[in-house]
Amino acid sequence: MGNRACLYLRVSTSKQAEKDLSIPDQRNSITAWCEAQGHSIVNEFIEPGASATTDNRPAFQEMIAWATGPDRPVDLILVHSLSRFARNNYDYEHYRRKLASADVKLVAITQDFGADPSGDLIRSVLTAFDEHQSKENSKHVRRTMIENARQGFWNGSTPALGYKTVVAENRGMVEKKKLAIDPREAEIVCEIFRLYETGSSVRDIANELNGRGMRNRKGNKFSIQTIHKILKNPSYKGTHYFNRINGKTGAERPYEEWVSVPVPVIIEPDRFDAIQDRLESRGPGAQPPRLVASNTLLTGLTVCGHCESPMRILTGKGGKYRYYCCTKKQKLGACACSAKNVPMMMLDELVIDSLFNKVFHPERAKMLLADLMARMKAGEKQFLDAEKRLKRELRQTEERIDRLLGAIADGLVEDDELLRRNLNKHKQCREDLIRRLAGTSRRREWASSNLTDTQTSAFINAVRQRLTDQNSKMRRELLRYYVDTVEVNDNEIRISGSKAALASGIAASSNAKSELVPSSVPEWWS
Repeated sequence: MGNRACLYLRVSTSKQAEKDLSIPDQRNSITAWCEAQGHSIVNEFIEPGASATTDNRPAFQEMIAWATGPDRPVDLILVHSLSRFARNNYDYEHYRRKLASADVKLVAITQDFGADPSGDLIRSVLTAFDEHQSKENSKHVRRTMIENARQGFWNGSTPALGYKTVVAENRGMVEKKKLAIDPREAEIVCEIFRLYETGSSVRDIANELNGRGMRNRKGNKFSIQTIHKILKNPSYKGTHYFNRINGKTGAERPYEEWVSVPVPVIIEPDRFDAIQDRLESRGPGAQPPRLVASNTLLTGLTVCGHCESPMRILTGKGGKYRYYCCTKKQKLGACACSAKNVPMMMLDELVIDSLFNKVFHPERAKMLLADLMARMKAGEKQFLDAEKRLKRELRQTEERIDRLLGAIADGLVEDDELLRRNLNKHKQCREDLIRRLAGTSRRREWASSNLTDTQTSAFINAVRQRLTDQNSKMRRELLRYYVDTVEVNDNEIRISGSKAALASGIAASSNAKSELVPSSVPEWWS
């Protein structure tokens, strides 16, 4: 009787995937092998255009999770050759053992050397050779791309907004491309720089473009991050830098390794440099914290109920009067938004009073939390199981880190870039597990705890005292923890917040070592 088999099919580049050459060939070969062996194919996973030098492959990770699941859905993972599964000796051995622990066998149909020790040795040699060959290929490809950039040609990445690729010349069957200006997109780029020069902030520019119906190349709205990236991109002044970022680590390479590629100018160099100076002077690192983080109570929380724009402080009579004003109306005038200005003190008092009556009141708090705590208690076992699983994964990850460090210390392995990358990957995994474990443990503690009337009352009294004290440095941070938005309309104010945050605060207040409010300010209070 045959076994249940799953196919893993991979090609290294998107061009191979588009031409559809390698995937069908792998599938046909493995299918024929299964028919000859009497195995049945129950699933297949396709990785179109992903390198096997890393395990950061969505279909690969999905396959591993599926194959090692508790229902044991498969007996064999079939690949055409070992290089299709991994070109990294560490990843190959790690995932082969993970599959084996779930009683799943990895088989390369063109390189099946048996299950004895000599077969394992041959497979280890082959994967080491594949890894070496991959590194050599990567080195040659990088050298070719650097030379291509030095000659002024584009290497195939997505150009910045405002540019498009055009064929500059043909060398045999190869099309050599350069960048040219895309007139429609270049207009948007010029408008972004013009708005910033006239005093608009990055957020204002994003709101302005989105309000006009402008969209980026993918048809999405402009984000603050996108606008900032455009303003910082030196390509617009005529110079694109290739080989600036290490594609595997994301780290910036030394300046002497950068290759400058001339591209058409969209923003004059003098204008671009002046804008860089202004961006640097307005950055958070160049301003004292009291200017970056306003102490105004509701800044960052209030939004206009008419147009959903943020509301900021507007002063009158030399600062004597202060109002919350719609940013869109303030910038474009009353024709853009009909929202009224709201006196700052009045809105602050209304919000605080409403919170006292609707949220920070013992009876109201108990009513708000009743359904939440019932759901949490119903899922208590689920949280406990998740906590145990995360602890187990954390322990396994720490053991892997210890083994790698021990192997380095004993001189069993060479401390090269690949090893450091694997070590960093496990360290990042450990940090992620620690964060997830902390959140799961917190939910499990909430689910298992009974919030008493005494705890609730003590918490409510502490919060009310802090919110009433206008001189408290924690007042604004406290409010921002429990309130998500304050939507202001002409006749209505709608306050939104998280019940889970409220439950967290009450539970934390019963533990003297817990912080009631996570905050960036130095003066924490328990």
